[in-house]
Amino acid sequence: MMIWERVVHVQLFICKTEIAEIFRAKCLFVNGSGCEGDECLMQAEQDSEYDDSEVEELKLKLIKYVIEKLNPMIAQLNLIKEDKKKLKEFVSDNECEECGNFGISIKADFYPIGKCCYCGTEN
Repeated sequence: MMIWERVVHVQLFICKTEIAEIFRAKCLFVNGSGCEGDECLMQAEQDSEYDDSEVEELKLKLIKYVIEKLNPMIAQLNLIKEDKKKLKEFVSDNECEECGNFGISIKADFYPIGKCCYCGTEN
């Protein structure tokens, strides 16, 4: 009789700056367990499990972090947002198809024409 045991595999993803950890997520795989029965057939006693939900959540948090904290275009837009007339010189009145923000560039020397200043999507 052959027996196989559960084995747990964990992959840890950590996003951090030089001074602090920003996000952490783990991906978990637990191999099932079982044995070879009297008829030489494998019989599972416990099924395998796979959970990457934290990784998906990390992906969304990381995208949001990059857009909000690392995108220099947002800071520039915030500087000119107060003056609606001036803002219309740089971005269109249309929403971005990807992120829904009003930040599609219409001035090439500001940001490539047709690209969203928030997410970079070509519109």
